[in-house]
Amino acid sequence: MESVTKRPVKETLRKDLTVVWNSNNLASTHSSFTPDVVLRLAEGRQVHAHSTILRAWSVYFDDFLSEEEWTKLRRSHKKVLKVNLQHMQFGVMEYVMKWLCCSQTEGLFGSLGESPSNYLMQNVDSVLEFLFEVIAVANELLLFPLVLLTSQLILKFLNIHNACYILS
Repeated sequence: MESVTKRPVKETLRKDLTVVWNSNNLASTHSSFTPDVVLRLAEGRQVHAHSTILRAWSVYFDDFLSEEEWTKLRRSHKKVLKVNLQHMQFGVMEYVMKWLCCSQTEGLFGSLGESPSNYLMQNVDSVLEFLFEVIAVANELLLFPLVLLTSQLILKFLNIHNACYILS
């Protein structure tokens, strides 16, 4: 017999979206949920995504993919729409897509906020440059909450020595 009182709902959306994301973009796994959009990035990298998720989180993708006639004419024989974003680096876009497709906010940048000396970043300037690249991509894709999240992280690195670098 079920309880008549209200029970908190278990939060599983973030975990479920991450499973779908990983199953579509990791070479070792295959998903039964076939993605209908392929984002072509620099270095020949491709990211597979679902238009429904992209449209739900991004005004850019909503406007871009809502034109039914336009998208229908550009889909391949496998019903996949390829979007050319070859001016965007995969390393930057990986963080943007984790935020966009997996709804990951906490811990998105890993230990970047605590220690600027992780294996990708050699110094504070390279961390800041990377974060500004994330902001540039987020601005282009109209992902304003991600811009705010990244800006908060930049503020952690702001000090008297790099203020001029940030403003330039």
